[in-house]
Amino acid sequence: ASSESVSSKHLSEILSSLAYAHRQLYEDSSALELNKQHLELVRQGLGNDSKSKLVGSLMEIGNTYIGLHNSEEAIRSIEEALSYVKVNDIRRKADVLFALGQAHFSNHDNGRAMECYNEVKMIAERIRRKVPDDMLFPRLLVNIAAVFFTDAKLED
Repeated sequence: ASSESVSSKHLSEILSSLAYAHRQLYEDSSALELNKQHLELVRQGLGNDSKSKLVGSLMEIGNTYIGLHNSEEAIRSIEEALSYVKVNDIRRKADVLFALGQAHFSNHDNGRAMECYNEVKMIAERIRRKVPDDMLFPRLLVNIAAVFFTDAKLED
């Protein structure tokens, strides 16, 4: 590996870590800028796992946009992440669909949120047959309950 590729790899890891720290401190604007820089490095290609890194980076951007109450950009980023998920990576697909459901819920689109959550539910049921203590299904139920609660409040 050349020193330039090693430097890019380290820079990518540093940007990702700094973005994470800013998110934990609720400094989402700073986190977003760092995540965008990280995404650019990932797009330049960092090896064979670059698609996986691309999904992760786009997810981080999407989640940060949710924190910034910019649901449209969150949806755009997470949908792009979904387009890079490998067909046989059902856990990753479930995680991305879960985040997409959250983005739609944040955008007050409970119908689209439930569409995503129903897809996640099918995947979560498959995963639980193999890994009974997997936490995806319980997390999903909390989000579905939030949708129903919001719908009930709207009907009042």
